[in-house]
Amino acid sequence: MNADLDFPIDINQYIHQLEGFGVKLGLKNIQVICEALDHPERTFRSIIVGGTNGKGSVTAMVEQGLRKAGHRTGRYTSPHLETLEERFLVNGRIVLQAEVADTLQLIRTCVEDLILGKELDSQPTFFEVITVAAFELFRRNNIEIAVLEVGLGGRFDATNIVTPIAAVITSIELDHQEQLGNTIQQITIEKAGIIKPGIIVILGDAKPVVVNKVRQTCHARNAHCIEASIGVMMTAHLDDGLTELSLTTPKNKYGPISLALRGRHQIDNAVVAVRLLEELSETGIDVPTSAICSALSETVWPGRLDLRIGRKDKRILLDTAHNPSAMAALVSYIREVYPSGLPIAFGAMRDKDVDGMITTLAPYATRFVCTATRHKRAIPSSALTQKVKHLVPSMSVETSSTVAEALDRALIGTDTACITGSNYVVGEIIGSLRKTDEQGS
Repeated sequence: MNADLDFPIDINQYIHQLEGFGVKLGLKNIQVICEALDHPERTFRSIIVGGTNGKGSVTAMVEQGLRKAGHRTGRYTSPHLETLEERFLVNGRIVLQAEVADTLQLIRTCVEDLILGKELDSQPTFFEVITVAAFELFRRNNIEIAVLEVGLGGRFDATNIVTPIAAVITSIELDHQEQLGNTIQQITIEKAGIIKPGIIVILGDAKPVVVNKVRQTCHARNAHCIEASIGVMMTAHLDDGLTELSLTTPKNKYGPISLALRGRHQIDNAVVAVRLLEELSETGIDVPTSAICSALSETVWPGRLDLRIGRKDKRILLDTAHNPSAMAALVSYIREVYPSGLPIAFGAMRDKDVDGMITTLAPYATRFVCTATRHKRAIPSSALTQKVKHLVPSMSVETSSTVAEALDRALIGTDTACITGSNYVVGEIIGSLRKTDEQGS
């Protein structure tokens, strides 16, 4: 995830300076910056996608469906796995690095002027600047509709400056408790902050506490709440690790379709995406059945139950799961496709529920190889190893100094291994595999 070092030196320094400001929730900074830039976020229609898990997958599916329907799209997601520009897609293509650098320079100059004029009290955060960059890139490329993934929470997330035509809340679980609260109800209040008056809201989570709070918010803001699973019938089975889905909604029938994204949890994400794409006709955006089917069968979303072939035809299952609920989805897939379990290369960040992830993974891990990225929030590999030994005394566990070495060790004596625990760990491996492919071609 440090491949942004290829940017011009001054822009790269600016990026790293911004990363030092950490997380500051609130909309004041981005409102001031967007106003100074003549509101790029108002030059296109937008859909905002929030939730704890699944929001990236749903964002990718919805953008795929809209693009296949003939609409000129933008897609903004976070974090990136390898390069910063991965966050910005225009009509399905990653924006060129030179264009991203030019946009960041524009924003940097704008921010400096705002601070000099005392319109900004302090430097904005990395995420605030990158979100403004997405808006400006989408304006420059004359997009029709943007699909925006919320970064953290919702109510005070930088993406929430837009006035969307629709909002999605996928699932809500305990994560980022330091910023969002320690209960599902508190976190739901923050996530429901993306609901604006009169818009369509698709809710994927069926927990009563979540449903009740989202319904209340929608009622208060005269928004149209659609609970994704209501009125839906489906059948599904796994075929060679891929899900074959037949789906009937109150409006249409689909399938059987082979979902492009692996894992039974993607069924729920697919239902959410389908229900949204169907409802967009109410806003004047037509998405035919063929485009909705494409959203299910052709979406690409790297690093999420992403099965790749490495050296010597070894298979590598990459998954960015970084909280216990996401890890449970990974374990569900391993249990069904690899019932004897898999060796796990594992690295994680300090601010995550690492104990919860380890205990969730352990029943279907044949052994652990603990590692760490160079990220400042990474837990040292030796500390991870001690956690595994403490939580699962019977587990075979070893320590590796690099992510690549950890994967190599996990693959010893087997044809398939899994690497998981953080976006940073998976990003390093994807970069390593890409370089290997380039050297071999």
